[in-house]
Amino acid sequence: MQIDKVEYGEADGYPALLLTIDGREALITIDLKRTILEQYNAVFLGGNWEGVTAVAIPADPANSQAAMTLDGFTDDPAIVAEVRKWLAWVEGAQ
Repeated sequence: MQIDKVEYGEADGYPALLLTIDGREALITIDLKRTILEQYNAVFLGGNWEGVTAVAIPADPANSQAAMTLDGFTDDPAIVAEVRKWLAWVEGAQ
């Protein structure tokens, strides 16, 4: 995946990150699923990415968790790094 553009802005009055990836927009908002980001190093790119990209999560029998696929998510290191950088910026600006 290639990041074409990175913009910090707002969506509905809240901080947002707008990425253009391979010519397609991804809007990351402050209410992103941080548990997925922290546990699986993956981020949701938005509904327009469903069917385009997905992350496979392995089963974790110790926690009664079945294997699953998170549609519309990516674990691309460059994208995850941009999201983490944006979150650090947002948290520092507050």
